[in-house]
Amino acid sequence: MKIFLPVVSILPLLLFVLLSAPAWVCWPFMSERRQGVMIEVVQKMIDWTRVCAKGR
Repeated sequence: MKIFLPVVSILPLLLFVLLSAPAWVCWPFMSERRQGVMIEVVQKMIDWTRVCAKGR
């Protein structure tokens, strides 16, 4: 059980990284507006990860 909770808490971050891989490959071809949206999403994921890490 001690291993299960950390794995479950990291699963959304892992899914985000895997599912966003195609967007990072297309990054150079995106407009500046879409690049800005991607940066905002990444910033929100960083903030979420920090909040979750503090909660442990």
